[in-house]
Amino acid sequence: MLTSDNRVEIDDVINEIVDGYQKYDVQKREFGDSTTYMLIIRRLVLIDAGTYTCQIIVKAASEHPSKDGILVVLSQSS
Repeated sequence: MLTSDNRVEIDDVINEIVDGYQKYDVQKREFGDSTTYMLIIRRLVLIDAGTYTCQIIVKAASEHPSKDGILVVLSQSS
């Protein structure tokens, strides 16, 4: 969730602590007039595979643009 002051927050219910760090984090990068947000997933495991959705919620707007991304996790052979 992106708050009104441009911070990104992820619900603590799904954001467990793994090895002292939150499982999910978002990095914000600014390049001139554009801003990019990148999802970080720590200690990636097979069950992390799936569809992730980024959604922009603008107050007083009836539509909220979103984009899905599919994450494929490959296991390392022994």
